[in-house]
Amino acid sequence: TDPALIIIQHEEELILRKRQISAIKSLLKNPGNGKPFHETIEKVPPGGGKSKLILPVIAERKARGDNLVVIEVPQSLLETNFIDLNQTSQRLFGKSASRFEFNRDS
Repeated sequence: TDPALIIIQHEEELILRKRQISAIKSLLKNPGNGKPFHETIEKVPPGGGKSKLILPVIAERKARGDNLVVIEVPQSLLETNFIDLNQTSQRLFGKSASRFEFNRDS
């Protein structure tokens, strides 16, 4: 079992649902071709725990010190997702998120 999953379940006093665990495992899958992670997309419905559960675990596990983890969300969700992700990451892993915004038209 992944230590990050144990930490988040303990600290948040919850048990991850099977769909959440399968999404996390899929996003962290090692392709075995020299790349550290498989490139994949997971569709998780609203209320499925993306910003408070799945994204913090994915960001923590994918950050290896020699790469940049980027989480892209729709503009309309940026403020809320950033606050949720940052608070959870600081509380559980002692790490803070950085917000990077840009406009392709500028």
